[in-house]
Amino acid sequence: MAERLIVTLGTLAFHAVLADTVATGSPRSLRTLHRIPLRNVVAAVENKPDYAILAGLPLDVLSEEERTRVNVVRFLFYQAGSSGISIHRLWNEFHNALTTVIKRSGMPEPRCGDLRRWADESAPLPPDDPDADHPPPGPPLGTAP
Repeated sequence: MAERLIVTLGTLAFHAVLADTVATGSPRSLRTLHRIPLRNVVAAVENKPDYAILAGLPLDVLSEEERTRVNVVRFLFYQAGSSGISIHRLWNEFHNALTTVIKRSGMPEPRCGDLRRWADESAPLPPDDPDADHPPPGPPLGTAP
């Protein structure tokens, strides 16, 4: 479950950076997203207030499952008091994961499009069923399959 929430946090962070890029005059497109350096996403997670990342994702472009995940993440952020899942811990996990990807890429300036390509070339997330067969891991980051 935490992995899926981290993916959702990533979706929110990537969208926030794309929205900032579009606000500077770039077209709103997949090509624009793919050209954004991953370090910009890390910087957004480090510097943007939580509400700024949560506010702008248009729910109409998401599947029902994705909308539910986004709403759960929003609820966890806005929930008063302590919750069973520390949302700030999840942000830290996302930040650490993205920073690790950048370091292991072997590239001077990996971009969002590189991350998508690596994801497409590797195995998908394992199913929620812990007893299910898991595919073998994909190639190391920055290497050809």
